[in-house]
Amino acid sequence: METVEGDEQAFARGMEPLRDEELDATLTILLKQRQRAVQFLSFLPPEVLDYDDPSRELPSYARWRTIRQMLWHITDTESRYYLPSLGLPAKPRTADLSTELRDSSRHVRSSIATMPRSVVARNRGQVWTATKVARRLAWHERGELDAIDELLAGWGYRHD
Repeated sequence: METVEGDEQAFARGMEPLRDEELDATLTILLKQRQRAVQFLSFLPPEVLDYDDPSRELPSYARWRTIRQMLWHITDTESRYYLPSLGLPAKPRTADLSTELRDSSRHVRSSIATMPRSVVARNRGQVWTATKVARRLAWHERGELDAIDELLAGWGYRHD
């Protein structure tokens, strides 16, 4: 098993160019997960979206305590952290979360579909590559949405 020392480094596989099948899989995953995110926003009432569970333990850096904040965190991370870390343009944040979910999804999918497949960006001791960003995008939203499912289940809230 390969290990990497330090924050935001790249594994050896991440240094190789992004393959067509990886890009296609990432785009498919992003579309499916964004549909889940939009469903949460559309169907959960405000009191559930904005509930701050006092028993929820998060790491010190996590500022997203409610489901609504978690949805904002997804778009902030993809459009204003992952893409700019690779040297791709950030998308300015919109005021409305529903619009942001739609526009950020379009921006991310368009950006990664057209980015150079072998791009490597090194900045402030971090290493970002096309392959790493595709991998992170494919996992991040899914992980956050799975955490939302777990929160809802823990609260006894059924949303299906």
